[in-house]
Amino acid sequence: MLSRWLHRVLFNYSAKLPCRLIYVEDRPYLERYYLGTFFNHVVYLHRFVSSDRERHIHNHPWQRGYTLVMLGRYREESLIDLCPTAGESGCMTQIATRRWFGRVNGNTFHRIHDAVPGTWTLFWHSPFIKNKGWGFMSQSSEDPNQTIFTTHVSRSSRKWWETQPDGANMPRQPLEYFAP
Repeated sequence: MLSRWLHRVLFNYSAKLPCRLIYVEDRPYLERYYLGTFFNHVVYLHRFVSSDRERHIHNHPWQRGYTLVMLGRYREESLIDLCPTAGESGCMTQIATRRWFGRVNGNTFHRIHDAVPGTWTLFWHSPFIKNKGWGFMSQSSEDPNQTIFTTHVSRSSRKWWETQPDGANMPRQPLEYFAP
């Protein structure tokens, strides 16, 4: 009952916020809502639509990032060592369930697994690291015994919220789709 109420409150509140829909392989993955910048940290509200297990393990371009799970849970896979014989990612990993709090930094490589549909998180990160992008770890197609880092080329501005419509004007998943 409480989770259904919180889900409805977050859904209605996010309708008024700048929204960015993130897709993985042409499927909805994450709804990101911009809350503001406080004490030099950018703050977002996230609603997971699916997991990003389809993508390779990736990093981010900021010094520090934190997540507070408000509703739901997910499993996070993190890199612990490079090992080309470990499979497609070329990495040895560990998996942890996030029900409350998590953190990443510019050197953390991870991906989200098994997000419960409709999981809501509060996410904030410090300023971007100068001249650092983000990218993916994968096994080399030329040499399967080599792990490579591929830089992600972003087609959007780091201040995307200045030009995006609010959640109510985006084709986001309806509330009933995720009702707990």
